Amino acid sequence: MNNSDHIPEVASPFPASDLMPLLLMTIALFLASWLGVPIVLQAKLRFFYSYRQCLPVFLAFMATLLWDQKALSDKSGHPRLLLAGFALLTLAPFPTWNIRSNSNLYMEFCSLGAIAAAFWLQIELSLRLQKIAERCREPMLALMAKKTRFLVLCLEIIPVCALYVAALITCLNMPNRNLMEIFQVWKYGRISLTLRICIFWSLLNCLSLCLYACCKALRDMDTKVKKEKPQQSATATNQQEQEGHQETKC
Repeated sequence: MNNSDHIPEVASPFPASDLMPLLLMTIALFLASWLGVPIVLQAKLRFFYSYRQCLPVFLAFMATLLWDQKALSDKSGHPRLLLAGFALLTLAPFPTWNIRSNSNLYMEFCSLGAIAAAFWLQIELSLRLQKIAERCREPMLALMAKKTRFLVLCLEIIPVCALYVAALITCLNMPNRNLMEIFQVWKYGRISLTLRICIFWSLLNCLSLCLYACCKALRDMDTKVKKEKPQQSATATNQQEQEGHQETKC
């Protein structure tokens, strides 16, 4: 057995190329959280009338595009994060169109697809940050990424699916019910309020994950700069000494 087998692997610093997309994603999640407060607490739908949801969605898509740009150029991987961002970007206007339309089944399905795309994006984001955490030997970031996926599953996917399935069963078992009533789950009073709070809480957790990753990236960059400064100063000193010796010889 080689002695190198007992040597622990050195943790690599946070990739500098991931800092810009991570900052964009953090800003997008912050805007989504800030703009989503009236929807969660007061159920104000005027947020969707002016396409305000498209701004954080566009920033999130740009972040995924920067993240998976290398995978697209050299075809080295499957850009699932980019696909999730693109799906959310294309479906983001449908909640606005759905509110402005009158009981359009197609708009309802597309709005539901936008919700599913948002869940998918959060899962892919946590997977991407978990891979970075494993490469950087950052157990706290990896644990937060796993927790984010768990909360997306338990606070978003399962409750939303359960509510829609319950509405579908109720609609099928009761006569003279319109199919459009299945999509009225966001008007169930306290049940809908609880569901919105769960989704908002999961969104805040995803935001905290990105904030922690940003702090980790900035800390690694600061450490790298501090290590490079003495080397640069030593190199400059050596050059000055060599120039001084050459002048004395002359």
